[in-house]
Amino acid sequence: MRQAYSCSAVQFTNYWMRVFSRAGIEPREAKASLGCFLSSVLGRRAALEIQTRPESAKHILPRHMNRLNYYCQRRAQRLPVQYILGEWHFHGLPLKMCPPIFIPRPETEALVDIVLSHINHSDGGTERILDVGCGTGAICLALASRTTKVHYTGIDKNVLAVKLAEENASQLGLSKRVSCYVAEVTATGLKCLLPQLMSSVYDVIVSNPPYIAIQEAHSIEPEVLRHEDHAALFAGADGLDIVRGILQLSRTRLKVGGHLFIEVGLSHPPLIQAMLAAQEYSQMFKLLAVYPDFTLRPRFVEIKRIK
Repeated sequence: MRQAYSCSAVQFTNYWMRVFSRAGIEPREAKASLGCFLSSVLGRRAALEIQTRPESAKHILPRHMNRLNYYCQRRAQRLPVQYILGEWHFHGLPLKMCPPIFIPRPETEALVDIVLSHINHSDGGTERILDVGCGTGAICLALASRTTKVHYTGIDKNVLAVKLAEENASQLGLSKRVSCYVAEVTATGLKCLLPQLMSSVYDVIVSNPPYIAIQEAHSIEPEVLRHEDHAALFAGADGLDIVRGILQLSRTRLKVGGHLFIEVGLSHPPLIQAMLAAQEYSQMFKLLAVYPDFTLRPRFVEIKRIK
């Protein structure tokens, strides 16, 4: 399938489904990948016809075959679809993607919805939001696109991530209200050389931090393990190293009465509740809620600074 020639939709689909299967890609994921590539090259209508009625679909032209085969060859090497296409939609926004910057997951869109609900019910009391580990800028850009008077600051330890977030902000026309900086949150708090960050206080801090325990690396898909930044995936023995850092950061950078929203691992909510009950935090923070993701599993926590 490397030469430029026309091909029936059935031949194309069957061939690459076999190749993907040999590469260890599950049928459902393989079909979804083909759908993304077909939509990108041929458009959604043609892609839908090929995937639902391949026998009646038109032949795929040589000029399209070259690009489709290139995409599929890279996918068979277990490269993520998002990196292959160079763009992915998050919460309705087209965002540029490039390795090894963390790819925003669909479940994180629910985190955006939770924070938006908080903003809408705060009667204008939310003016400044900090996004810890902004990556592509997905969370803060999705929030900024749906609010008008809130300023967002995104931080990430990866210089390439900050540049990518700035580029996405520019392409979406959101640069005036979204600022991104290089800064690192560790288990002891914020490491940053910028005075404006070290002295700023926020109404809301939001984060989708790394939360996979390092010993769980063996269970991670090759697409993720080989190509995404491990610093954006793993967070120590229990997956909570960065959450601890965010709590330390919130002691000084989250205003009293402010709210903290974090995406966490499925086993983490009770551990975080126990953490907040410790003497260090019990008088300062309160766990307000645990929210489910779209699979109805506990995925997000809301914490309020009470003192």
